[in-house]
Amino acid sequence: DSWDNEDANIYIDASDPIPGLVLELAFDGTLEDSSGAMQTVTLSQGTETYTVGRKGSNALRFDGNTIIQVANSASLQIESGFTQSTWIKIDMSATTEMNIAEKGSWVGDWLSHLKTRADGMFYFAFASATFSPTNVDDDVRGLEKGRWIHIAMTWDGSRRKLYIDGKLDGEDAPDGDLSPNGSPLEIGGRSGPAVMFVGEMDDFKLFSRPLSADEVQELAYGKLVWSNRYNGGDGEQLCGSGNGGWNELSETVTVELDGSHDFLTVTVDTTLNSGA
Repeated sequence: DSWDNEDANIYIDASDPIPGLVLELAFDGTLEDSSGAMQTVTLSQGTETYTVGRKGSNALRFDGNTIIQVANSASLQIESGFTQSTWIKIDMSATTEMNIAEKGSWVGDWLSHLKTRADGMFYFAFASATFSPTNVDDDVRGLEKGRWIHIAMTWDGSRRKLYIDGKLDGEDAPDGDLSPNGSPLEIGGRSGPAVMFVGEMDDFKLFSRPLSADEVQELAYGKLVWSNRYNGGDGEQLCGSGNGGWNELSETVTVELDGSHDFLTVTVDTTLNSGA
């Protein structure tokens, strides 16, 4: 096989924060909220265990018995529009539906969760008991176990959207509205316990407004500073095996770092030429 189209992108962490942040859990050895909104965050049940993180130094391990609880506050009454995002790594042993975050314990507010398809693959969904349909989960992508995946969902008062690794994965315009309540935000499961997450979580964020597609991409990878598409012509093979060897692309890109925001991500998206 060979690849005849290449998208190469370079992202860098932006020094300017995205506006509207009301909860930020970096999970770098602490449950402290670093958003500036001073949310009260506690370990509701289970153990507080940290592992190597996707961003920063650590991530929080959820063993199927761990729930993080964020006390209700005025800044968490975001039913008119919000964004929730996080990095997750689904444990290889996970097999059943799992909550990521929920406010309301299924009494009218919102829920982000991982559901299972008929083939056993997990997929990301955004639900509310006040919505019809309850979930937006049509034609969405299956999620691999054992690797870091960025998930995000937005609500603007009329449309809800799902993003996987910075790309739109599903959207709809449900009937109904979100209903405020005084319940805490629960991360990793529902008190009881039920629908418990098994895996790792990092860089959990909640915004009091719906982010744009570019802002969600920035959450996943950072700010896009360079992008190029390489197109082959007349059957030219840009990358891959064939014709007795490998062809290589080379390009010089200079990125200046400010000394403190030095997280750099390089991605290459390929379109497989199935005829090769």
